[in-house]
Amino acid sequence: MSRTMSAFTIIILASAFFIIIAPAASAYQSTEILLGYSFPRMYTTITVHLTKLEISDYPMGNVYTTTPLDRVDWIRLWYRYENEGDQTQEGYLKVELIDSNGNVYEEPEGTYTGENVGPHSVSSLNFLEFPVSKGAKITKIKSIQGFNEDIYPVPEPGAATPTVTPTATAPAAPSSAVTATAGATAKSSGSGNCLPLLPFAILGAVGLAGLAAGKISIKK
Repeated sequence: MSRTMSAFTIIILASAFFIIIAPAASAYQSTEILLGYSFPRMYTTITVHLTKLEISDYPMGNVYTTTPLDRVDWIRLWYRYENEGDQTQEGYLKVELIDSNGNVYEEPEGTYTGENVGPHSVSSLNFLEFPVSKGAKITKIKSIQGFNEDIYPVPEPGAATPTVTPTATAPAAPSSAVTATAGATAKSSGSGNCLPLLPFAILGAVGLAGLAAGKISIKK
């Protein structure tokens, strides 16, 4: 009887836990813009593929900002490397995002995009994450390779994948309204709306297990 009651208690608590978590998970919003841009990495056999831009109201990586979070959107630039050569090469990416007001968002401090890619192979799908001003409209992606800078226009959401040739541009440095104080490149094979809730789910599961064990021991 005691074990039956313990199991019933666990079911009730677990149901309540997920009833609370589910609405919070569905509250997160994100929009994806397909890019389809590719360019060679200088002095290597690596081609960089910019696949999509994701606009979200929650972070997925280890990027932090001193700006209050209610004034921040999170932009993720998804990319991968392709090595077309016969030797292992290191892929590397340095970009800046530019919004419709001319604000420039640099890669967060501490970001590292280097990755070794074997001959005739493609890396996993990775992303760079930028905190930007709430409601900022990103219109350009600037690729930087030494003194060479290329601009890739960002299409409107829902537009067809662009085939526009990138245009070279002179350096420009208007300051962004949001500052990233530290960060690291995160890697993922897909989006995860529930990632920010994972620690709470783990704590909840541990708590439920402890509760069940305590009830059984008390009954004994």
